[in-house]
Amino acid sequence: MKKMEIKEVSSIKELNSVKKDSILKSQDPKLIRYILENKKIKAICSIEEDSLKDFMHSRNSNLNNIFCEIARKNNIGYAISISNLLNSKNKISLFGKIFQNIKLCKKHKVKIYILNDSNKNQKDLEAFSRFLNIHGEIIK
Repeated sequence: MKKMEIKEVSSIKELNSVKKDSILKSQDPKLIRYILENKKIKAICSIEEDSLKDFMHSRNSNLNNIFCEIARKNNIGYAISISNLLNSKNKISLFGKIFQNIKLCKKHKVKIYILNDSNKNQKDLEAFSRFLNIHGEIIK
């Protein structure tokens, strides 16, 4: 498990002051593209919101094919936040959005990380990654 800096970003000015190999959290759809185009970021997490209304035939998870291509080109991964999942009011909807994002990341060969931000046991996180059918690196 590697120790990383996790930073919440709410504007483009904050994005410019980010250290190299950090993990960013953002739920602003317009800001996510700027984050993915920044080459000094290791991963982005918590991009799927509970409050986003889903579309008729797909889920609104703030990740799409274009964002995945940009992330793969810039070597940026997708991180799944455990604390975001545990503290969610609507876990079923959030799981669906995470599954959709994992499917997109596998399709475009984007790295997937599990973010241990709630200090869970290592064995539990490995079992969770097997449940999601991913071979992601666990980051603390």
